[in-house]
Amino acid sequence: MERRNYFNMLLAFVFTVSSINLSAQDSVVINEILPNGTVELKNVGGATVDVSMYQLCNFPSYMMIAQGNVICGNTMMMPGDILVVDNFNNLNMGDGELGLYINGDFSNPLSMLDYVEWGSSGHQRSGVAQNAGIWTAGDFFPALSAGQSMEYAGAGDGSASWVAQANPSICAENGTGAACMVEGGILDGGPFEFCVDSVPDFVANIFLAANSGSSSQYVITTGQGVIVDLPNAPEDVDFNAFGIGTCLIWHLSYEDTIQGLAVGNNALTDLMGCFDFSNSITVDRIECDPCLVQGGVIGAQDFEFCIDSIPDFVDGLTAQDFQGDLTQWVVTDQSGSILGLPTIPDEVDFNAAGAGVCLIWHLAYEEGLTGLETGMNVSGLAGCFDFSDDFVTVTRQFCDSCVVDGGSVGSAMYEFCLDSVPDFVSNEIVSGNSGPLNQWLLTDDAGMILELPLSPDEVDFNAAAPGTCLIWHLSYQDGLVGLEPGMNALQDLEGCYDLSDDFITVVRQNCDSCTVFGGQLSGGPFSFCVGDSIADFIDAGAITLAGNTGSSQWIVTDDSGVILGLPASYTDVDFDNAPAGTCLVHHMSFDGTVGGLELGANVSGFTGCFDISNSIEVVRVTEGPPCVVSLDEQMLLQTVSIYPNPAEQDLTVNNHGDLAVSIVLIDVTGRQVSDVQLLNANVTRTIDVSTLEAGMYVVMINNGASRVSKTLIKH
Repeated sequence: MERRNYFNMLLAFVFTVSSINLSAQDSVVINEILPNGTVELKNVGGATVDVSMYQLCNFPSYMMIAQGNVICGNTMMMPGDILVVDNFNNLNMGDGELGLYINGDFSNPLSMLDYVEWGSSGHQRSGVAQNAGIWTAGDFFPALSAGQSMEYAGAGDGSASWVAQANPSICAENGTGAACMVEGGILDGGPFEFCVDSVPDFVANIFLAANSGSSSQYVITTGQGVIVDLPNAPEDVDFNAFGIGTCLIWHLSYEDTIQGLAVGNNALTDLMGCFDFSNSITVDRIECDPCLVQGGVIGAQDFEFCIDSIPDFVDGLTAQDFQGDLTQWVVTDQSGSILGLPTIPDEVDFNAAGAGVCLIWHLAYEEGLTGLETGMNVSGLAGCFDFSDDFVTVTRQFCDSCVVDGGSVGSAMYEFCLDSVPDFVSNEIVSGNSGPLNQWLLTDDAGMILELPLSPDEVDFNAAAPGTCLIWHLSYQDGLVGLEPGMNALQDLEGCYDLSDDFITVVRQNCDSCTVFGGQLSGGPFSFCVGDSIADFIDAGAITLAGNTGSSQWIVTDDSGVILGLPASYTDVDFDNAPAGTCLVHHMSFDGTVGGLELGANVSGFTGCFDISNSIEVVRVTEGPPCVVSLDEQMLLQTVSIYPNPAEQDLTVNNHGDLAVSIVLIDVTGRQVSDVQLLNANVTRTIDVSTLEAGMYVVMINNGASRVSKTLIKH
């Protein structure tokens, strides 16, 4: 008994009783496995077996043999036949499994014919093989090295019956690989189908690749492998001469002398020597029907209609790939009785047909067709005709007479403050609604109807008390009861209606009424030399304030926010009176009383309605610029003040001293950029700087006894 045990005999007996013949199926085994996905099967029994529907399983990959790329052999396997497919998965020969099934019931032991696992045990289908009695728990074949195949070399079902083969013998008896290294190659082309008639039939565009061997031959066989011709090329053969049946075109590579290569012998069983066949190309020779019409394909979805007062039409049905001199759309019932012969199916009102099921077909035919008339059955048609490969089903049934849809409003949310400003939603629409009558509803969050507006955009939500409103859309038919303010839309409505799938939420609440803005400061930063008994004030116009609202207060703090001064204006602060360090100038806008507004407090503790602007930095130093000046220079700086106007288009110089001074501007490279200006005692003069580019400049002041410079930055 080959590769089966007593348990399998018992299973075969049970299936024989069930009219399923496993005896022939049982004879096909896995014979050799290559890591590139090539699998060789062998019929070791005494009966012919059709393995086209058999399945290969390398969990989780599966393939039906008929879907494989056949390298050699035929799915109709005669005794001793070998069949090889090469496109099943990319088998990992380091660790894996392979099962052979008679069908796709992969977890059923009765469906498994053969099994082997390698690299380790306990793979997904190992338990199925154990239950089938063809594998032992814990058994496995060792992992293969590169270039090796697994060959069956015994008569049992365990790993001991397999060997690692360094010279694979795919498409040949196991163990012969080392002696025969030819390749039949790969044929590309076809398949072909010819009508057996008086016209010669020749194949074309067949290409051979990947063959090797000292000798080669094209071989034409029957579907069972009997050699019918040995041409130099397949294009030389008139296949019409063979009559009705199937031929296979092969390429044969071989070495030295080959025995049995003759017309009448079987190419699959009678050849001896070193040889290898390519895959085969099928040539079917059939008796052709002189009626060559084709009904085509409709390829449309089915329809369902309600029987009511509304006409029901199908839409857009067309037929594709039809052939014939004459065509016709045909409407039948499920038994094939012809109900209508419309020019196009779109013109049929199926609502008039009453309850039931109709089938829409496309018919192609030739002149002389009889029986094509309303009331006849399609089984009575006679002539040359063909119905479409598919049909469209039209189901007509009595439906609920209430057919309305409230649609969707989009689930938007609004939040409004209750104040003196009207609050409206905007651009809210409904989509997907249907029904003869429609209405917008405004309810509270419990569904109580508050208002029935024509549109949600017309409702001023500021007029309502604090709370939440919901906006719905309603579709309905005549006779609806309860649609009025004070009723509950979720409980009290009666009739044919449907509320929208979602609703718009409007939240109304009391909000903070403080709307002051501290404004935006620009100017600075400023740097003063303190402790030199020279007053340090920020000139008027050196800081600008914009965008403020409400009552006003200037605040001077240190860099941690502690209040150092509360002047009426930033120009009122003498920064020479403070020690060295950095302080900040802020502007605050407020409404009413601000708690915590006092010297020594921190601005972070303010309470009330207020807003504070950004800050301007004032740096106070005791050494280094701007403190490095001589006594004479100090005197000159006390008597001459220089400041740009807010627009930075001119420079104003005031000489408060008793001596005349000269003024000149130079850039950072030392280049003079203005004419020398002479200022007498107690004179003010304006110097135009509008033409200067943005950057740093130095103003040189000279009274004859002393000279001093002052930096000017033009923005």
